[in-house]
Amino acid sequence: MKKIAFIFSLLCFCSAIFLMWFVPQALTSNPKSDAASVGITIKSGDSIDQIASELQQRGIIVSSWAFKKYAWFDANAAHIKPGSYVLKNGMNFRNIANILAIGPTKDEISITIPEGKTVKQEAEMTGLQGVDPKIFVEAIDPKKWKNDFPWISNLPTGSTLEGYLFPSTYRVWREQLPEGLIRKQLNEFSKRLPEIEKQANAQGKTVHEIITIASIVEREVAGDADRKIVAGIFLRRLREKMPLQSDATINYVTMGGRARPTFTDLAVDSPYNTYRNKGLPPGPISNPGDAAIDAVLHPDDHGYRFFLTDNNGKAFYAKSFDEHKQNRRKVYGE
Repeated sequence: MKKIAFIFSLLCFCSAIFLMWFVPQALTSNPKSDAASVGITIKSGDSIDQIASELQQRGIIVSSWAFKKYAWFDANAAHIKPGSYVLKNGMNFRNIANILAIGPTKDEISITIPEGKTVKQEAEMTGLQGVDPKIFVEAIDPKKWKNDFPWISNLPTGSTLEGYLFPSTYRVWREQLPEGLIRKQLNEFSKRLPEIEKQANAQGKTVHEIITIASIVEREVAGDADRKIVAGIFLRRLREKMPLQSDATINYVTMGGRARPTFTDLAVDSPYNTYRNKGLPPGPISNPGDAAIDAVLHPDDHGYRFFLTDNNGKAFYAKSFDEHKQNRRKVYGE
């Protein structure tokens, strides 16, 4: 009897010690004021074993075994929702289970895509929000959007979504990036499409041609008045079978960003080199905004065939090549 009593006492003592450790871990302990925040992602189909192990590995809890035992008594632990969470070291099991059962808190962000940005530049901007550039590239595959936006099927074979990701300021759930942002951009373009198509048909052009010209205008000059004049120049040069000679299309190929391309740049072998090739490049070189699109649909035609800009972005226009050379001497000293 004494042996049984001893064993019973020992068990009671061990149980008391265990409960003194387990109860705070499970119900009452709270993170310290300087406790680190730790991100954790729960995947669909993760088991309680996997979740408990991840919590311990990330330092949020000290024992995956204890958390699994706690899960026997808390129904929330059996209804954990997948998603990304931010937890703190030292949280008790009950709080952790409650948070994971409610589901991830949605983080709405505001992101501004300025006019004239390329899809590459947009990928870099969403990269600042944690989007892998490879995921962005996969997300803008036109084939993924044709069912939702049938007009994409009318674009020339091989076209990308360059030019059609409408620039604006958007509010989107962070966890829905980049698809949520792309969808909103395509929706905004779709709202404008009927009028663009109507005006393009009146000019004898396709929507793709209008957006391509607008994308070049967007990158060449700023200001509504200059956009309309430059749009008129490009349309005149197209009518007269003159090469566009757009520095912006050269920079699209070289990604040099130079105000004045070098001779090496101008010799680049590319269908986007509008110095060497007449007509339009294969597609847009940026995502134009309303003003640039409107400039192409309603251009000002003053008879100019040439233009250049100084280092401050001021445009100088000429009707003849001799006048253009005079402008070059005035602006560049040549």
